[in-house]
Amino acid sequence: MQDPQLTSYLHWAHQRGLRYPMLRPQSSPHPRIQFTSHTALSNEETALVEKIAQAMKLTTVDYVVNTFADCHPNAPITIYLGNTPPNLVCTPGDLQSLDGVSYIMLTDHPGQLLKDPSRKRAVWQHMQFVMQRLLQ
Repeated sequence: MQDPQLTSYLHWAHQRGLRYPMLRPQSSPHPRIQFTSHTALSNEETALVEKIAQAMKLTTVDYVVNTFADCHPNAPITIYLGNTPPNLVCTPGDLQSLDGVSYIMLTDHPGQLLKDPSRKRAVWQHMQFVMQRLLQ
């Protein structure tokens, strides 16, 4: 039986004509992590996400950076940057399982980090939690 949150999210994505083009053309068709934002990221914000991914020891085939409309169906972990889609309840820093296979986490948007660098410590703690999950 599918989780009601996952069902709600999939319905929300389907209504918006879920597309799969990624913002980074060299991305993998089977990423381990997707960093997802409600809007397209600026070059500076994208560079910060890529720096975070590098610090996590992720290669360019391990992750994608996209928007809600471009969510990747094959990524087992989705990190929402700043906001989550409607009808999806998520607490910042809490890695939640949707269906026992897919996980979501909410953390700060890179634009927030550029305005308030003191938030970087909390985001790094969130990413360490994600890295522990990847090793399991």
